[in-house]
Amino acid sequence: MYKYAQLDESGRCVSVSQLSGEIVSVHMLPLGSDDDVQPGDIYDGLSWTRPEAPEPEPDRILQLKTENLELKLALVELAEAQHTYNSRWPNWLKFNGGE
Repeated sequence: MYKYAQLDESGRCVSVSQLSGEIVSVHMLPLGSDDDVQPGDIYDGLSWTRPEAPEPEPDRILQLKTENLELKLALVELAEAQHTYNSRWPNWLKFNGGE
């Protein structure tokens, strides 16, 4: 069996194959049986580098809960500002419902 890493133009492994025959291609790099190469690994011409795992996506429910808390806080701050604004006017200037 022949083991190969198929590389894209940037040197990233896109697949690892075990073939019954030998292949000659600039995009197929022969591997030893003990080479632990996985798709996504990067070959720089001398050695393999495994890229760091991407940051996990934030939990959508947690994200929505956080956004809801921020909106509630904004509403409280708005209500407090409105109350402060209204309390600055003398009672006789406040709208009295048309009386």
